[in-house]
Amino acid sequence: MRSYPDRAAIALVLVWAFCSLTSAVAQVHHGHVILGVSSASRNQAHVLSIDPTSGRQATILTTMVGVNCIRMSPDNDSLTVAFYSGGGPGTIARVFPNGTTVPLNWVGAVVSDMELDGDNEWYCAGLLAGHRLFTVHDPSGIPTTISKQRALSMAVVEEQGLRYAGAARYVVPQLFFTDRQGRITTMIRSTPQLELTDVELRPRTGELVLGGVTAPELRTLTQSGLVLPLGTFPQVQAIRVGADDTMWVSGFPTTGNPAVMRFDLQTQTVLTVHSVAAAPGALLTGLEIYGRRLLRCEKRSVNTIDVVLAANTSFWGRQYQLAASLGRRPGVRLPAGEFLSLDVTDGLFALSARNLAPTIFSNFSGRVPRIGVRATINLPPGTPRLGIPVFVSGVIHGLSRPATALNTHWFRL
Repeated sequence: MRSYPDRAAIALVLVWAFCSLTSAVAQVHHGHVILGVSSASRNQAHVLSIDPTSGRQATILTTMVGVNCIRMSPDNDSLTVAFYSGGGPGTIARVFPNGTTVPLNWVGAVVSDMELDGDNEWYCAGLLAGHRLFTVHDPSGIPTTISKQRALSMAVVEEQGLRYAGAARYVVPQLFFTDRQGRITTMIRSTPQLELTDVELRPRTGELVLGGVTAPELRTLTQSGLVLPLGTFPQVQAIRVGADDTMWVSGFPTTGNPAVMRFDLQTQTVLTVHSVAAAPGALLTGLEIYGRRLLRCEKRSVNTIDVVLAANTSFWGRQYQLAASLGRRPGVRLPAGEFLSLDVTDGLFALSARNLAPTIFSNFSGRVPRIGVRATINLPPGTPRLGIPVFVSGVIHGLSRPATALNTHWFRL
């Protein structure tokens, strides 16, 4: 990475110069689908916002470089977007709903997929001196290789300690698991019938949802290792699983005509399909659900973890309750259909959800102010460092509305 300072600096300048605000500012709201659409030559791309109900589309950003991946930033306001022009190093920038872009110091790495953990580190799949999994600390931009195994898609699998699932499409299509030290624990090699384009964790069950380009394009990898058909949506490009156990899928249901689909994982039925306006030969690059990172964990020190609930106008004045547990299942389905993805049977959940240890779980309940909530987990001195994940989530109680489940985030104990 340090051997390409000139190319990296040029790439950052290019992203800054070529990201231009479109004439109409997009109205982006919680739950909107964010989609990247790049030209086949990757010399132009659009970041679109799609209303999940009406299908109405608005352009957030037009660039003269391709888009590889889109994820919600830690602030739950801006997007973290990976750019790649087809040659040279990749670049990363924060993109705000009004189209403003702020380049980040992630120079040299070409990121094809990424996800955020509770230590302000991005787990990334892509190119860093070869196809591999690596982490990048946000905002320092310093990369650390996890595995040199080829990987172009990835997911974080939190059970039994933090593990990472990587999918590769080259040579022999494969799915593998690795720990933080890069030790490969399981690898699934297959014929091209399992050629993968994306992999996502289904929090409710712990299964992995696999997207591919040959029928059946949607499959499930169970915790026992079985690969089962899930559904058909031609040429799946990306998938994102939501808090209500539905997922958004991007692909090409008819030749050359891109679309996004909302799919119910429990009933295995298609709920909505929205066509996407794009030029012939366009690539669908990047898929995200706007506002999904309402809650996040940040390590302030060795013994202090901040739990941040982002400001949201629909939450003002409503009662909230946070909780922690050592697992994500069995969760609870709320009346509105969302899932509270925490192990409601363990002692840590009871201790935190019932506010029985307020000095450890500080500000875990109350009313949501306009600036959002900053709760704190204060670990007692001498707490052993076990390397296991602690999951945090919560519920926003409705005044006249059903309770809303927050996303589940984690930190390593």
